[in-house]
Amino acid sequence: MTKRKEYLLTTAIFLFCCIGSYFCWVYSAPNQFPVLSKALAVEAVQPVEAATSDHPATSDHPVTSDHPATPDQPATSDQPVDSDHSTAPIVPNPPKPPTPSGGAEAYTDNPVPVPILMYHKVNPYSASSLYRLWPEDFERQMQYLKDNGYHTVSINDVLDQFEKRKKLPDKPVVITLDDGYRDNYLYAFPILKKYGFTATFYIVTDYVAESGSEGTFMTWDEIKELDEAGMTIGCHTLNHCWLTRASWEEAWRQVGDSKTILEDFLGKKVDTFAYPYGAHNKWVSEVVYDWGFRSAVTVNPRPVSTANAEHPLQLNRMGIYSDLSYDGFVYKINTDNYNY
Repeated sequence: MTKRKEYLLTTAIFLFCCIGSYFCWVYSAPNQFPVLSKALAVEAVQPVEAATSDHPATSDHPVTSDHPATPDQPATSDQPVDSDHSTAPIVPNPPKPPTPSGGAEAYTDNPVPVPILMYHKVNPYSASSLYRLWPEDFERQMQYLKDNGYHTVSINDVLDQFEKRKKLPDKPVVITLDDGYRDNYLYAFPILKKYGFTATFYIVTDYVAESGSEGTFMTWDEIKELDEAGMTIGCHTLNHCWLTRASWEEAWRQVGDSKTILEDFLGKKVDTFAYPYGAHNKWVSEVVYDWGFRSAVTVNPRPVSTANAEHPLQLNRMGIYSDLSYDGFVYKINTDNYNY
């Protein structure tokens, strides 16, 4: 009888160990097998933002790429919007620095961090919002940049510095404006021209207005004028879709069709992308890469440094909100205030 009990006890312990080992394997399998991870993973977008992909364009809150959970709380946390940010998309390694052939001053061995600034609305008439700056506040910030020796560059210039070691001007900064609001053309564009600055305008193509209209969003003619003035036009999907919540097929359509529409209209390559709501993960970044984008910007509020530039489809970008004081702006863009 005693031997029977020992046998049953031994068998139970053996089965318990087998079952425990099985569950341990299942838990660790996504990390051990990336392909299996993609098949098993359930997408988890952290609730930093409460906006949805069908946020109405006429809302007091703009269709922004980092809409917060409440109107009074900006998404200023360093925590990324998605749960897979630490996993870089499958992209080529940055090329080795070229060997200077004359004019060695054009190359650098020490790339500098670059702040990419994110704006939305700039006008004197919208309802109070974190994403609307008064034109005089926007101009005061631009004047500070000009008076203190900052130079605007494109995102491609930033990548050329880190990947090809091409030297940037002193105190480089990138200015971006999201969604294609018409006030960007009416108010921000003249101020940028006044100070000799360039910027990148990320366009939601389904929201572009017909020529001659005076609605919330820019017309195609106005976008064309920005492009001809030396501004960069970037892609922001068809209708500001929350890509990590969409199917793979829908994400593919949102990214690819909007790129095709812009390229067909402008007659040139469009190679920079902004994730709506900042939401991205590995497979979304792979879609962006497969469509031939060289860069994509997030809402992780830090300058682009050597480490971040290794993942050009996950570039940091710093939101400039209406509740940011003048002194706060000065502090935020000073790259010496960050640890890399």
